[in-house]
Amino acid sequence: MRECCTRNGLVMRAVKDTVFVAPPLVITHGEIDELLDKVTQSLDETLAWARAQGWC
Repeated sequence: MRECCTRNGLVMRAVKDTVFVAPPLVITHGEIDELLDKVTQSLDETLAWARAQGWC
């Protein structure tokens, strides 16, 4: 997941089975949409990788 996030330009922190994203305190609606798009893309890529590995 961390590698997918980094590749997609998303700064995150992984702690055990949880992913933390810390957006700035001042953020526009467009930036929130961009953030959520990057999270969604990263999760989709991670799921595809896990399936390719036979984990799910």
